[in-house]
Amino acid sequence: MSWLFGYYGNTDQKKIASPESPLYSFKDSNVVLFAGGNKLTCFFKTKSSNSFWAVTGVGLKPIGEAYKIFDENDWGFELTSNQNNIKDVNGHFVALKYSGDELKIFTDELGLPWSVHRVTSVGDVV
Repeated sequence: MSWLFGYYGNTDQKKIASPESPLYSFKDSNVVLFAGGNKLTCFFKTKSSNSFWAVTGVGLKPIGEAYKIFDENDWGFELTSNQNNIKDVNGHFVALKYSGDELKIFTDELGLPWSVHRVTSVGDVV
């Protein structure tokens, strides 16, 4: 099983550590993210110091009468495309897309993977 652990808010004075040894990590002034677990179901990509996308789980997209199991390239296309067809992806996953000061969270249609978050009194998301 794969996992995501993070913090969204002002990270300048926060000492946030991963609960386990992560495969990937990201930190800037607004977000801290750790991702880990199974390398076959944990994907992460960053191209700048203030953006990334990350996925844990399995994505499935219908192709005719069959389904395609997503790999890193498929997730990258879906999460960076201007068309944003993530709503058409089935499976069992949680995906994050972060750019600048905006964090978007996606789950499969049924929302089966746990996506637990808490908003603090100052508006930060844990």
